[in-house]
Amino acid sequence: MSNFGDHLILQLIKEGQIEGYRALFARYYKPLCMQAYLLLKNNEDAEDVVQSTFIYLWNNKKFENIETSLSAYLGTSVRHACLSHLRKSRREQEGMDDYLTLNASSDHHDVEYMDEVFKKMEGEIEQLPTQCKQIFQLVYFEKKSYQEAADVLGVSINTVKTQLKIAMSRLREAMKGQ
Repeated sequence: MSNFGDHLILQLIKEGQIEGYRALFARYYKPLCMQAYLLLKNNEDAEDVVQSTFIYLWNNKKFENIETSLSAYLGTSVRHACLSHLRKSRREQEGMDDYLTLNASSDHHDVEYMDEVFKKMEGEIEQLPTQCKQIFQLVYFEKKSYQEAADVLGVSINTVKTQLKIAMSRLREAMKGQ
């Protein structure tokens, strides 16, 4: 099979015989992968591009149009496919860079915004009435149950619930528009 000349390989392919395609692949796959690797600097990408080129040429019956050197035609096809791959990779990388840049600036803005919100929230909590503030801190900061908060302060569980409703209502009102 590897003894087939380019002319015979092309003739077999044009006749639709799979032996021609096998001979073409056996003769040109490795050299084309080496050519692609020199452009792409990545072995997997090089193999993918060469395989995709073979598939494209086969599916689109491009071998029927070859009138000149088979090796030159394949080499040019692979070179064009590599350049297209590099352009696509560059666009993807630029898109990723833009995304990361946007995300980084957005993260910085989000952090500043959240700092402002937390500072305002702390200030509003400090302004709550004493018992209301104590209950709020026990339940939300110290993660006590309503019953535990009631036991710590010596009040009923209903007082805890009522004071939390008051605290949440005041905080919601103060934080509107944030």
